[in-house]
Amino acid sequence: MRINAPAAYIILYALMYAAFGVASPFWPEYFRAKALSSQEIGLLLGAAMVVRLAAGPLVGRLADISESLRSVLAGCAALAAAMAAALSFADSFVMLLCVALAQAAALAPMTSIADALSVSAARPQLAGKPFEYGWIRGAASAAFASGTIIIGQFIRPDHLDPVVWLNAMLLLAAAAATALLPPVRTPAEPRTSRSADRMGMHLLLRIPRFRSVLAVSALVYGSHAMHDAFAVIRW
Repeated sequence: MRINAPAAYIILYALMYAAFGVASPFWPEYFRAKALSSQEIGLLLGAAMVVRLAAGPLVGRLADISESLRSVLAGCAALAAAMAAALSFADSFVMLLCVALAQAAALAPMTSIADALSVSAARPQLAGKPFEYGWIRGAASAAFASGTIIIGQFIRPDHLDPVVWLNAMLLLAAAAATALLPPVRTPAEPRTSRSADRMGMHLLLRIPRFRSVLAVSALVYGSHAMHDAFAVIRW
């Protein structure tokens, strides 16, 4: 089944980000309800971030090499859905850690692969105007907020299972929605040597403003990580 490209991408992003909105704010409280200590929650969430850092570029690169962006995106979404469901059956810290890390690895490349698909597509028309990428991300942000608001109506401190199951269902729907996307041909990228890649990185790191941006970004995201992990529990 095919629909016009703008609608297909909006549906995909809305499902993906609704899934993120349903779960992201509530995972720490979910793990606390599973009897994890603050130290265990911090370790689990921190380890998941490290896995994301490694899995995102690796899986994204494999998707580029295989020229199967849609298939890889669908597989990642389906695996993430399965791991979300598996959290309900995990009853120890080790099991929760293993499942959470597997889900983190599956989630990591999803947004970057979806972005690669959307920006590689030929720019279609919507209502007589060129379809802009910003509309996709706007719909995604609205879906994230809506997901958080909606799931909040169905959970209680002693009943957080709806987080897991709605997250799993939305991710599974996102996997299915990749079938709606128009085929995209990605142009072959010229290969560069490792020495050239290192040279480019060294040139960037020699720019004082770039180093300052890296430091500020690290502080901002580090504070977000601490706040996001424990704010919901505090509330």
